[in-house]
Formats: sequence, structure tokens, C-alpha cells
Amino acid sequence: MTSTRPHRGSARTIGFATTVAMWAIGYVAMLGPGPVLGEILFGLMLAALPFGGILMGRLTGRGWRGGALVGFISATINLLIIGALVDVRSHVGLVGVWVGGLYVGSIILAATGAAIGNRPEARTQAVNWSGAFAVVTAAAILLLIVTGGIVTGLEAGMAFPDWPQSEGHNMFLYPMAELVKANAKYVEHTHRLIGALVGLTSIVLAITIWSLDRRRWMRGLTIALVGVIGIQGLLGGTRVLADSTGFAIVHGVTAQLIFAIFVAMTAFTAAAWRAETPPLAFPSGGTDRLLSVVAVSLFLLQLGIGATFRHLHTTGTAPAGLLAGLLHGHIFVAVILYVAVIFVAMRAMTVYRTVSPVRRSGHVLVAATTVQIILGILAFIVVPKAAHEPGQAIPLTEVVITSLHQAMGALVLAMAVTLMAWMHRLVRADGAS
Repeated sequence: MTSTRPHRGSARTIGFATTVAMWAIGYVAMLGPGPVLGEILFGLMLAALPFGGILMGRLTGRGWRGGALVGFISATINLLIIGALVDVRSHVGLVGVWVGGLYVGSIILAATGAAIGNRPEARTQAVNWSGAFAVVTAAAILLLIVTGGIVTGLEAGMAFPDWPQSEGHNMFLYPMAELVKANAKYVEHTHRLIGALVGLTSIVLAITIWSLDRRRWMRGLTIALVGVIGIQGLLGGTRVLADSTGFAIVHGVTAQLIFAIFVAMTAFTAAAWRAETPPLAFPSGGTDRLLSVVAVSLFLLQLGIGATFRHLHTTGTAPAGLLAGLLHGHIFVAVILYVAVIFVAMRAMTVYRTVSPVRRSGHVLVAATTVQIILGILAFIVVPKAAHEPGQAIPLTEVVITSLHQAMGALVLAMAVTLMAWMHRLVRADGAS
């Protein structure tokens, strides 16, 4: 059972979604894309607030008051970075002005958007806000994975020798103006800040699930995931303190597993999952459920090989034979995996075409895996066989392609897990109890 209040959790969901969008746009803007594009991105970042307000008005009909709450929540989350933007070490007296301006500006922009987009008839329409917040959390984790991939691509994992401090400074107070002068420090430090955003988002998701969902196993799962994200943060810190490639590999693999589970939570919170209808019987239901597990297992194997190759490749100290073996293994498993995925997904789209969540998951899995194969081929072309020499500039093309390949790998794994989850919830073998 879920809450009977149709819009409980709406403000926090849209507020966090707005902030994640702002951070993603701001991350790119601070990379120095040029004055024109930089100004456009800055404008888009501010536009996220009225757009969040418009969503609030259209989906809940709560008017400008609902939008003001969205702006307040967004401003509160953005306190995580206000110290870095203001540089409180040099402008202590301006902190109050900046914080006040953050709240006033955020509330006005979001409230204005809500007033413009207000739709009173939406007040009686229920929305799956726990599922929506799971999507927001997954988006934040994907942003973290992308920025982590860029850290690896730029070989910036040791840009700071300490943790949780950054060169002795409080992580949340390190001046952003100093960071943008050095790409390596910027991408590593912002990765840490986004990690803090993910931690906060996961905690609020747990609160949302506990307030909206009465299923004990869902509540337990969210608490466990908050703990795992905390451990993941410690893994990242230990990787820095120990300067360990092994911890870097585990840290990267764990991130994608966490992301996959959060994406699967969008299925766990869906109405089709919570419905009391039993699974449908199919003659090959048991076999296809097993095949979905095999597909996920192959993805996990591929993830482990790929992460190991990428991190060892950047060290410049791994034996050439080991790297060649990992690369050939990665390609070999990719071929097997693609064949297996096409087979499993095609059956999901045909044999189970009447089971909408299974069919849709199959479609997305085929499309995502195809894109991933293309990105893998491009990565094979642009990545040099030997590691870069210390101090050598790393081509932007290489960083972009390899980071996209890593991020798409996370999406593909997540869709495979989601298909497996739907198969086990909605399908059973004919004659099974």
C-alpha cells in the first residue's frame, strides 16, 4: 500500500531533480567550453529552476506555493557548493548575502514557473513520486559515473593526495575559481562533490520510500543501499589515500552495480509491480527467466574485465601481455554478450509482447547494447595501445569516447537487471505454482 495523499513527496522529488540538472549543466559550464557556450549553459542552469516550478504546477496544481517549496529545497541542496563558489576564506562577510540571494532567487524563479504552469485539475491526479525519486537518484548516480569516467580518462584520480580534505581544505570550501585553472583538480574535486550530492539524495530517497511505501523489503533495500553508498564513498577515499589501482577498479565496478539497482527500483515502485495480479504462465517462462540471469552475469563479467583494463592501462606499469589479454577477453565477451542480449531481448519483445514492462525493457536493452557496441569500437580506435607518458596531454576525443562507453555500459547493465526483475515478477513457467 502507498500513501493516499496524491502529491506527498512531489516537492522534494522535483526539487532534487531540478538541482541534479543544475549541477550537470554547471559541471559542463565550468569545464571552460568558451564564452558563448558558457553563457548559454549558465542561462540553462538558471532556467532549470522555473522549469522545475512549471513541472510542479502542471503535475500537482499546487501553484506558486508549491514552486516556492521547490526553490527552497533546491537552494538548501546547493548550500553544499555555496562555500566553494563564494570562497568564504576571502569573503566571509559576503556569505550571508550569497546565501540569502541563493534562497530568494531560487524561490522566486521556481515560484514564477509554477504560477505559469499551474494546472488546478492535476490536484486529484496521483503520481508515483517514490518511483520518480528513484529515477532522480539514478540520474544523480549516472552523473557521478560520468564524472568518474572523466577522472579516469584524464588520469586525474590522484589530483589531490588527501581525502576527505582537498589539499588540507574542507572539501566543501575549496574555491571553485582555483579548481577551474587545472582540469585534473576540477574533475576530481567536482566528482567528490557530486558524490556528496548522491549520498544526500539516497538518504532522502530512503525517507521518501519509508513515508510512501509500506513494503518491508523495499524499506530494507533503501536502507541497505544508503549503507552501500557510504561504503562506496569510503572506497573512493581509500583509493586516494592508498594510491591503489585495485581500489579504483572496485570503486568503478561498485558504482555501476549501485546504479543498476537504483534503476531497478523504478520497476519495484511501479503500479504493475505492486499489483496483486500473479505472474503470467508461459511454456518457456522458466527458461527465459534463467536466460535473463545469464545475460546479467555476462554483463557483470564484461564490466569487471573492462574496468580492470581501463584502470591498468592508465597506470603505464601493467605488463603488455596482461593488457592484451584483458582487451582480447573484453572483445570476446562482448561478442558473446551481444548475441545473448539480442536473443533474450528479442524473446522479450515477441514471446512476451503482451507483458508491457518486459517488452519495453527488451526494446531499450537492444537499443542501448547496440550503441554500447558502437562506442566500444570507437574506443578501440581512439585509445592508444600504450599508456600516456606523464605530463602528456590526453586528447579530448579519447576522454569523451571512453567516458561515454563507461556510462553506456552502466545503462546497459541497469536495463539488463531491470528486464531480469520484470521477468521474475511478471512471468512464470507454465504449470509452476
